Amino acid sequence: VAAATFDVEIENSGRNEVTVELEANDRSGACTYEFDLPRVRIAGRSSALVQLTVTPPAEHKADARWEFAVEAKPVSLPGTVVRDSGVLIYRSPSVAISLAPHERRGRRAKTYDVALSNPTALDLTVKLTARDHSGGLGVGVRRDTVKLTGNQTSKVPVKVTPRKRPRGSGEASLAFTVVATPVAPPGDATTVEGTFVALPPRSKWLYAGLLA
Repeated sequence: VAAATFDVEIENSGRNEVTVELEANDRSGACTYEFDLPRVRIAGRSSALVQLTVTPPAEHKADARWEFAVEAKPVSLPGTVVRDSGVLIYRSPSVAISLAPHERRGRRAKTYDVALSNPTALDLTVKLTARDHSGGLGVGVRRDTVKLTGNQTSKVPVKVTPRKRPRGSGEASLAFTVVATPVAPPGDATTVEGTFVALPPRSKWLYAGLLA
C-alpha cells in the first residue's frame, strides 16, 4: 500500500576487504529509494545484508507497478559494478466500514452512524455514497468526503427518510447500502448494508356523539 522494504545481499568473492556504494533507480524516476547503509564495507569472502526502502509516488494509477535496478559499485578497491532488479507492485488499500445500528424502525427519518477505519499507516481520502435499493427511502450522507489519517477511525452520520406511504399498508423492510471508496490514493470500494423498517401510518378515528 505504501513503502516496501527489500533485503539486498552483496557478496564479496575476493580475498580482500572492499567498500561498495549502493544506488537504486527506476526508468521514470517515480519512486524514492533509501538504503539503511548506502555505503558498506565487506570483508573478504563474506557478504553483507542491506535494507532498501522503496516509496511509490503520491499520485499514480490503481494498477501501478515499478521495476527498479539496484547497483553496488566497489569504490575501495575499485571493481566491477554489480546489478540486480526488483519490482514494487501497488496494492490497493481498502477501509473497514460498519453501520450502527444495523436496523431501525419508524415512521420518520432516522440517523445511522457509519464507522470508517483506516487499517493502513498512510493517510487516505475516502468518498462516501449511499443508495436506496427498495424505492421507498431517501438516503443522505452528512459528509461525502472523509480524510482518514493512518490507523484512524471516524464516524459519519447517515440520514434515512422513509417516503410517505398510503394508509392501510403494512410494515415494509427497506434496504440501503453505503459505499466507501478510497480516492487518494486509489483503492478498493467497501460496502455495508442497512435496513429501515417503515411502520404503517397511524389511523385516525372520528367519534361522533348523537344527542337525543
